[in-house]
Amino acid sequence: MSRSYLPSKVPEIVTLWKKDLQKVNPKAAESLADPNEYPNLFEDWQIALNVEANVAPKRGIYAPAEEYIIHAERPNETLVEAFKNMRIHQEEVLPDENGDDTHEVSLLQKEL
Repeated sequence: MSRSYLPSKVPEIVTLWKKDLQKVNPKAAESLADPNEYPNLFEDWQIALNVEANVAPKRGIYAPAEEYIIHAERPNETLVEAFKNMRIHQEEVLPDENGDDTHEVSLLQKEL
């Protein structure tokens, strides 16, 4: 759940999980990977962290109820998927000249 909604908290949660699991099954506890140590095991890890950082200012700001139908018709995708789809669209329409992902993330923030 943390990975989907608050990826920056995953290392903290993994540490707590390892500590608790160590009591029951030390081998299983050792097998849990921390994204700070093994980012290659976490697909789109850096994108998820960037998206979280860029949408954080909008957390807790909700659209008015009369706009529900606009949002209900939007595709049911995660923020990472939305970023990746938007990024592909950006590359087709407006290629980023300097290769900076921050530009795409700020555009995603405006769309969300």
